[in-house]
Amino acid sequence: MTTESPNEDPLLGTLVDNRYRVIGRIGDGGMGIVYKVEHTFLNKMFALKVMKPTRDVVDRQRFDQEARLASRIRHRNVVEISDFGILPTNQPYFVMEFLRGETLGDAIYQGRIKPLLACLIAAQVASGLQAVHKQNVVHRDLKPDNIFLLDPDEKQEGDREEDDSQPPGQVNFVKIMDFGIAKSVDNKLTGTGMTLGTPEYMSPEQATGEKIDWRSDQYSLGCILYEMLTGELPFAGKTAFEVMNKHLTEAPKSPRQRRPENAAAIPIALEKIILTMMQKRASNRYPTMRAVEQALRDVATTMQTAEPAVEPAASNKATLVMSHVDPPAASAPPAPAPTAAPNPSATTAKSDDLGQQATRPILPAIPALPADPEPQLAAPPTANQ
Repeated sequence: MTTESPNEDPLLGTLVDNRYRVIGRIGDGGMGIVYKVEHTFLNKMFALKVMKPTRDVVDRQRFDQEARLASRIRHRNVVEISDFGILPTNQPYFVMEFLRGETLGDAIYQGRIKPLLACLIAAQVASGLQAVHKQNVVHRDLKPDNIFLLDPDEKQEGDREEDDSQPPGQVNFVKIMDFGIAKSVDNKLTGTGMTLGTPEYMSPEQATGEKIDWRSDQYSLGCILYEMLTGELPFAGKTAFEVMNKHLTEAPKSPRQRRPENAAAIPIALEKIILTMMQKRASNRYPTMRAVEQALRDVATTMQTAEPAVEPAASNKATLVMSHVDPPAASAPPAPAPTAAPNPSATTAKSDDLGQQATRPILPAIPALPADPEPQLAAPPTANQ
């Protein structure tokens, strides 16, 4: 690593592994710092995530795990990790695609998202999660600040003129990020009784430290879709454990009840999808993320028939490029969820650039609690994938 200019951050202006020139700092999370870098041979921008100095062996293993798990996934709606290395300071780093746009948390902060756009965003997240789950991985910390909306007015690094991998007429502008606490079937870092994640988006089984599978991520996506439509979290509280208890014991107020002034714009079918995804029992949710994606695309197709153009929510430029959705093969969803009961209100706020550091006033991530050494993680589905 060669230093080229002095700065408060010793990495700024340096050359990492003789090829990544560090241009600026773009995010600061709990475990790592994210920089904008340029590959000096390819003349291409990337994002480089460096682990903060620590002597905690488990933190180091989790950082390494994030790189390994995320690099296994190749999907247009999942951020791509392309390289890994270790600095002379013994800090590991990995390199991912550089994205231009904003986090979903930013978009929600600017104002409630139009139901059609919310439906399309959630469908793309579901598509990405399906690829994640096929790799025997559960994200476990899905939240708006870990979902990135690409700016259609900015050319993304590595863009091709035409993308034959996406359905005709569909613009893919959603990226799932941050696999820092993702869990693999073969992983031994988290055992039964250990609780990690963000309380506001945590499934009941994750909150209690029980065995989890792909349906835990589905519950989290249901909470996110709920927040997109209402501008509020389904459950809020003064402490993490108060919020987690509500996930366990209270039914969410339906989005149409939470926002009666906007009820006419929220299709009943979309509301039923959300309440099904947020069922307390995992067995009452959709069987796969593919089924969730199909249900959302069916609703989006119906909505687009009546509303062909998607209007932007606040300054969310990603809304300007959505067009006809070509739904995937059909998959029957489960029965609709029962009528939900009321719950208290909540608030949201803004997040930092590129979603690497959340500043929205949600409760902090749950720390690790004492646990048994062996995890119990149910295997993902093998059919209808």
